Amino acid sequence: MIKFENRINKIIDSLYPEYSSEVFLYSPRQIPNLIKMTKKLVLLFFLVSTLASSQQITETNTDSIYFKALDFYKTQQFEKSLNYTNRGLDLAPAYHDIRILRVRNSWALEMNLTLQMILNIFW
Repeated sequence: MIKFENRINKIIDSLYPEYSSEVFLYSPRQIPNLIKMTKKLVLLFFLVSTLASSQQITETNTDSIYFKALDFYKTQQFEKSLNYTNRGLDLAPAYHDIRILRVRNSWALEMNLTLQMILNIFW
């Protein structure tokens, strides 16, 4: 790898002998390192975007979505439950039970926020 970089540096020096590193934002010798860094950033971006998209709800069975949302609600994971209820309502807007659970989640989240504000005032 070092021999390859030395060859690149020699080629760059032969192409741009009159330029110093003051002219460019990056000197020609830094270009191979910039390419490596760019490859790493692209890989990192790909991994992060893949992980972010994998957390989306891909379930399409509204009954199973409702029961997962209900389980999250019972364990007081209201934000996750609200995400599932929103997904269920996207798929089946007339699903009455999901609609009620969505209202319950909203109330629970508002209540938690109100309690946190009260505790911050008095503590």
